[in-house]
Amino acid sequence: MAAMDQWKSSALLVACTLLAGSSGCAGTQLGPAAVSQGSLLLYRSEPPRTEADKQLAQELAKRLKLRQVNAPPKSSNPSATPMIKNIRASLKRGQTLYQTMKFVEAQRVLQRALDRVERSSAAGLAPGDLAQIQLYLAALAQAQKLPQVARRHFAAAVSFDPQIQPDPDAFSPIFRNAVEQAKKDRKSSQVIIASKPAGAKVSWDGRELEQVTPVTIADQGLGEHYLRLSHPLYQRWQDRIRVSDRARLEIQLKPLSEPELLERASRNPLLRPRVVKTLAADIAWLLSEGENLVLELHPKEGPQKRFAFAADADSAQAAQVAVRVARSLGNHPTDAPARRPMARSSFLRRTWWIWTGAAALVVLGVSLPFAASQ
Repeated sequence: MAAMDQWKSSALLVACTLLAGSSGCAGTQLGPAAVSQGSLLLYRSEPPRTEADKQLAQELAKRLKLRQVNAPPKSSNPSATPMIKNIRASLKRGQTLYQTMKFVEAQRVLQRALDRVERSSAAGLAPGDLAQIQLYLAALAQAQKLPQVARRHFAAAVSFDPQIQPDPDAFSPIFRNAVEQAKKDRKSSQVIIASKPAGAKVSWDGRELEQVTPVTIADQGLGEHYLRLSHPLYQRWQDRIRVSDRARLEIQLKPLSEPELLERASRNPLLRPRVVKTLAADIAWLLSEGENLVLELHPKEGPQKRFAFAADADSAQAAQVAVRVARSLGNHPTDAPARRPMARSSFLRRTWWIWTGAAALVVLGVSLPFAASQ
């Protein structure tokens, strides 16, 4: 009886060994889907216009941790081009009023032009335009018998344009001599402009420099100048500054808000990889191209991809795009149960039947002679 029980135990051991091997044969086990959801930052420059647009967002939200960002409110700052036109128009009108002896109105028009210059930090203006405004303000100060005010404007004019030449038909010899004296009295210095971070474009007295910060500008007149810094990832900085001997300026730039950064990148495709790196996120820009919508995906790792679909696409097509986007980010949404990989080496997985057979022969070789002897 004892021998029979031992033989049954041995047979059970063989069966267990065979079952263990057969489970290794499968190599995987079926279990519930366990796909870790990735995250996606979706930027749209305008509210959803079509059902396809809405459906896409809904389908993406089912498969990914979706965060949507809309365009920021439009800036109230006027663009540079209309401002420049207004300044130059005011300068021309002020010149005409001065030549027709309408000094009060000329003063008002030219002062308004100067105020616009300060609001825009002279962006896009030529130094000669700035010098001409100061020159006519100096002439008006002379006409009003304000010598100190006139000298200040003379100094500013030659600071902006050291080679300025007053029109002999518009200005008296005394006035032209005052300009020449201001040139002789002009003192200059080099100016070092740095920014944090570096790499900002520089506008100095309306003139765009080829270099980016840090930059050194030589032979600049002491006194007031207009400085403007522009960086693709930071807010624009501009101000009127006073230059002293061997001046060094270091400007701390403020970063753009997330919507502003995404909006700027939506208008500049070359900027999008830098924005992805800055925000450290997988980002998609939803763009309109004719009759189609295009989802341009920029993952943190891997190449960018474009998914185009018709603006009047149905929910099924939107779901297909969402699935392709999720798969591009390493997610594989599917209704089939996920396969859980077996924690065994590939060598053991390929040769399971050899080890199972060997174990069975060993067990049988030991248990059968023992049972026969009993």
